[in-house]
Amino acid sequence: MNDDPVLARLLRHPTGLKAGGLTSQHEVLATYHTHSGETPFAICRDGLLLNPSADARFVPFVEIEDAGYYNHEMVRRAKAGRVSGVSGPLSIRLRSGEVVDLSVEVREDGMPDLLTIASFIQQRATIYRAEERRAQPNG
Repeated sequence: MNDDPVLARLLRHPTGLKAGGLTSQHEVLATYHTHSGETPFAICRDGLLLNPSADARFVPFVEIEDAGYYNHEMVRRAKAGRVSGVSGPLSIRLRSGEVVDLSVEVREDGMPDLLTIASFIQQRATIYRAEERRAQPNG
Protein backbone atom coordinates (compact mmCIF):
# COMPACT_ATOMS: atom_id res chain seq x y z
CA MET A 1 0.00 0.00 0.00
CA ASN A 2 1.04 3.61 -0.42
CA ASP A 3 2.90 4.96 2.62
CA ASP A 4 3.19 8.47 1.16
CA PRO A 5 0.62 10.71 2.94
CA VAL A 6 0.88 13.57 0.43
CA LEU A 7 0.29 11.27 -2.54
CA ALA A 8 -2.51 9.50 -0.64
CA ARG A 9 -4.21 12.89 -0.15
CA LEU A 10 -3.71 13.73 -3.83
CA LEU A 11 -5.29 10.40 -4.83
CA ARG A 12 -8.40 11.33 -2.84
CA HIS A 13 -8.89 14.34 -5.17
CA PRO A 14 -10.90 13.60 -8.31
CA THR A 15 -7.93 13.77 -10.70
CA GLY A 16 -6.88 11.37 -13.44
CA LEU A 17 -4.33 9.84 -11.05
CA LYS A 18 -4.99 6.26 -9.98
CA ALA A 19 -2.91 4.32 -7.45
CA GLY A 20 -0.30 1.92 -8.82
CA GLY A 21 0.57 1.29 -12.40
CA LEU A 22 2.66 -0.71 -14.78
CA THR A 23 5.55 -2.58 -13.27
CA SER A 24 8.90 -1.10 -14.15
CA GLN A 25 12.35 -0.79 -12.67
CA HIS A 26 10.97 2.17 -10.70
CA GLU A 27 8.39 1.98 -7.93
CA VAL A 28 5.22 3.35 -9.55
CA LEU A 29 2.98 4.98 -6.95
CA ALA A 30 0.28 6.40 -9.25
CA THR A 31 -0.49 6.58 -12.97
CA TYR A 32 -2.32 9.39 -14.76
CA HIS A 33 -5.21 8.21 -16.96
CA THR A 34 -6.86 10.43 -19.56
CA HIS A 35 -10.57 10.17 -20.39
CA SER A 36 -9.61 8.27 -23.55
CA GLY A 37 -7.64 5.70 -21.53
CA GLU A 38 -4.13 6.88 -22.37
CA THR A 39 -1.45 6.93 -19.66
CA PRO A 40 0.90 9.85 -20.44
CA PHE A 41 2.87 9.62 -17.18
CA ALA A 42 3.25 7.89 -13.85
CA ILE A 43 4.52 9.16 -10.54
CA CYS A 44 7.27 7.03 -9.07
CA ARG A 45 8.82 7.22 -5.63
CA ASP A 46 11.79 9.20 -6.98
CA GLY A 47 10.60 10.71 -10.26
CA LEU A 48 8.24 10.67 -13.20
CA LEU A 49 7.88 7.91 -15.76
CA LEU A 50 6.89 9.50 -19.06
CA ASN A 51 4.83 7.44 -21.49
CA PRO A 52 4.89 4.34 -19.23
CA SER A 53 2.83 2.17 -21.58
CA ALA A 54 5.24 2.51 -24.52
CA ASP A 55 8.81 3.87 -24.72
CA ALA A 56 9.04 4.85 -21.06
CA ARG A 57 11.47 7.57 -20.06
CA PHE A 58 12.34 8.15 -16.42
CA VAL A 59 12.89 11.71 -15.17
CA PRO A 60 14.18 11.91 -11.58
CA PHE A 61 12.55 14.60 -9.43
CA VAL A 62 16.02 16.02 -8.77
CA GLU A 63 16.31 16.85 -12.50
CA ILE A 64 13.10 18.92 -12.52
CA GLU A 65 13.90 22.61 -12.33
CA ASP A 66 10.35 23.93 -12.56
CA ALA A 67 7.06 22.00 -12.55
CA GLY A 68 5.09 25.06 -13.59
CA TYR A 69 3.13 25.51 -10.38
CA TYR A 70 4.33 29.09 -9.87
CA ASN A 71 4.35 29.84 -13.59
CA HIS A 72 1.92 32.52 -14.82
CA GLU A 73 1.38 30.62 -18.07
CA MET A 74 0.24 27.50 -16.17
CA VAL A 75 -2.24 29.56 -14.14
CA ARG A 76 -3.57 31.05 -17.36
CA ARG A 77 -3.92 27.55 -18.88
CA ALA A 78 -5.75 26.32 -15.78
CA LYS A 79 -8.20 29.25 -15.90
CA ALA A 80 -8.77 28.75 -19.63
CA GLY A 81 -9.30 25.02 -19.07
CA ARG A 82 -11.94 25.72 -16.46
CA VAL A 83 -13.87 27.85 -18.96
CA SER A 84 -13.34 25.75 -22.10
CA GLY A 85 -13.27 22.28 -20.54
CA VAL A 86 -9.97 21.58 -22.31
CA SER A 87 -6.66 21.84 -20.49
CA GLY A 88 -3.34 22.75 -22.00
CA PRO A 89 -0.37 20.54 -21.13
CA LEU A 90 1.54 20.67 -17.87
CA SER A 91 4.93 22.00 -18.99
CA ILE A 92 7.85 20.89 -16.84
CA ARG A 93 11.31 22.42 -17.30
CA LEU A 94 14.29 20.18 -16.60
CA ARG A 95 17.72 21.30 -15.40
CA SER A 96 19.04 20.74 -18.92
CA GLY A 97 16.58 23.36 -20.21
CA GLU A 98 14.41 20.78 -21.95
CA VAL A 99 10.67 21.31 -21.55
CA VAL A 100 8.48 18.22 -21.18
CA ASP A 101 4.74 18.60 -21.78
CA LEU A 102 2.49 16.23 -19.85
CA SER A 103 -1.07 15.72 -21.05
CA VAL A 104 -3.57 16.50 -18.31
CA GLU A 105 -7.30 17.01 -18.53
CA VAL A 106 -10.20 18.83 -16.94
CA ARG A 107 -12.07 16.81 -14.32
CA GLU A 108 -15.80 16.16 -14.41
CA ASP A 109 -16.28 18.89 -11.79
CA GLY A 110 -14.75 21.42 -14.23
CA MET A 111 -11.41 21.81 -12.44
CA PRO A 112 -8.25 21.23 -14.51
CA ASP A 113 -5.75 18.72 -13.10
CA LEU A 114 -2.97 21.05 -14.21
CA LEU A 115 -2.15 22.92 -10.98
CA THR A 116 -3.05 20.07 -8.61
CA ILE A 117 -0.47 17.78 -10.18
CA ALA A 118 2.04 20.59 -10.80
CA SER A 119 1.95 21.39 -7.08
CA PHE A 120 2.78 17.81 -6.14
CA ILE A 121 5.61 17.54 -8.67
CA GLN A 122 7.05 20.93 -7.64
CA GLN A 123 7.03 19.87 -3.99
CA ARG A 124 8.83 16.61 -4.78
CA ALA A 125 11.39 18.31 -7.00
CA THR A 126 12.16 20.84 -4.26
CA ILE A 127 12.59 18.09 -1.65
CA TYR A 128 14.88 15.97 -3.83
CA ARG A 129 17.04 18.93 -4.88
CA ALA A 130 17.43 19.94 -1.20
CA GLU A 131 18.45 16.38 -0.32
CA GLU A 132 20.97 16.43 -3.17
CA ARG A 133 22.50 19.68 -1.85
CA ARG A 134 22.74 18.28 1.68
CA ALA A 135 24.48 15.16 0.38
CA GLN A 136 27.19 17.18 -1.39
CA PRO A 137 30.38 17.84 0.58
CA ASN A 138 30.88 21.43 1.66
CA GLY A 139 33.37 23.50 -0.14
